[in-house]
Amino acid sequence: MNTQRWIAVGILILLIACVATSNLWLAPFIDDDEGEEAATTEEAGVADTGPTATPNPFGTPTPTPDPVYEFLRSLMDPAAVAIGDEPAPILAGSFTVIDEQHRGDGFVDIFKLGEADRYVLFLEDDFSVSAGPDLILLLSANPEPRTATEALQPQHLNLGPLQATSGPQFYQIPEGNDPNEYDSVVIYSESFRIVYTSAELQEVRGGTR
Repeated sequence: MNTQRWIAVGILILLIACVATSNLWLAPFIDDDEGEEAATTEEAGVADTGPTATPNPFGTPTPTPDPVYEFLRSLMDPAAVAIGDEPAPILAGSFTVIDEQHRGDGFVDIFKLGEADRYVLFLEDDFSVSAGPDLILLLSANPEPRTATEALQPQHLNLGPLQATSGPQFYQIPEGNDPNEYDSVVIYSESFRIVYTSAELQEVRGGTR
């Protein structure tokens, strides 16, 4: 009986010792659990800070007006513009290389200003041509002129001196002249009587550039 009593007392002392030292032998397990919870919380925090769609306080963006069309509208009757009359491209072409010294690049458009019989020629932003003396801009009845005779005969329309050898430029076609009667745009040197470049004109379908 004394043996059983001592065993019971020993077990009781062991339990008391385990409870008293529980902070020491349970610490690794508690730290692991807390670390996992902290990591989960941090991951959730990172996920929450991702990009979110911010409503546009200004509503739908307003399209930027095309400066080419804005300029062409400024040449038109305001009353015609007010009722929806718009400039539209009717002819277009691209400049070609004559030889190493005489070459052009880029595009040209001819616009009709609404319903009126008024037209404007536009050299686009990518236009360029070799520099030369007394360069003028012509409309020619020949689709691919390479000589002075081909550029000027059987008919041509002089639109005046070339404004620059590169970049966008506008030329108003004198009233009473129909550009549909011509087949090319020509950069021509009056003093040298040389064609520097030409662009065969093609009909634009659908009124789009």
